Amino acid sequence: MEHHRDHSGRYVVRLPLKPDAGRLLSSSESSACASLAHLHRRMARDAIFAAAYRGFMQAYIDSGHMIRLSYEERTLRDRPVHYIPHHGIWQHDDHKPRLRVVFDELRPTSSGVSLNDITRRVFKLQRDIWTILLRWRRHRVAFCADMKMMYRQIWIDERNLDWQHVVWSPNSSDPVQHFRLLTVIHTWHLARSSNCARTKAPNSPLPRSPFYGTDGSSHLATLVIDWAHARSIHGGFKATYVKVFQCAWLINERRRIRHHVSQCMICVAA
Repeated sequence: MEHHRDHSGRYVVRLPLKPDAGRLLSSSESSACASLAHLHRRMARDAIFAAAYRGFMQAYIDSGHMIRLSYEERTLRDRPVHYIPHHGIWQHDDHKPRLRVVFDELRPTSSGVSLNDITRRVFKLQRDIWTILLRWRRHRVAFCADMKMMYRQIWIDERNLDWQHVVWSPNSSDPVQHFRLLTVIHTWHLARSSNCARTKAPNSPLPRSPFYGTDGSSHLATLVIDWAHARSIHGGFKATYVKVFQCAWLINERRRIRHHVSQCMICVAA
């Protein structure tokens, strides 16, 4: 994958697009606007959600990771343009719910093809979770760290910025504004970018192994419980707990597992 460092030392990467990407994707602006209208209706019903979402988007703009497009930039297009819908979900951790804004590159355009469909597939760089957990238990001391805005420390090459347009307005009564996202938002980009950092910076202080990146909200624990719940075939709390106990040690595992199972419609119905 093409990448380089800018004058400040940040990595700049290109999207791993297929050669016929521009031909396969079709109109996406109307879908993004419809998603924004649905978001406005949800914000009107939930004031807490609305305040959190507006705060996130404003922080995104203030940090310089998203810039507003002028009328000329929107209308004078000399290359393909793609709009990415976005929505919000609540993540529950040990302290309080936290809003996570998802930029949905899986949403199909009018041709039925999504941005994710026109990107090249590569091999998985991360090890399987069970090997990470086993190696974790070999050491007497382990460190957990949260990399703030990890995805957004890597910039997108200016030649690919038109593939990352979004629409946004704080209220339904405000005019819709068009923006361009300047940083990495895709999970497959994160894996490639972290690999670039390791290969290009052999003296980097980043740990080699065992290493598992988290977002600071017990994401690893959620993955383990979700895996165990699926392996137990929706067997409820006890079956899920046994599966978790066989492969991992989690802090407050009983409370986490009970919450996870309570959100499963199949287990609740049973």
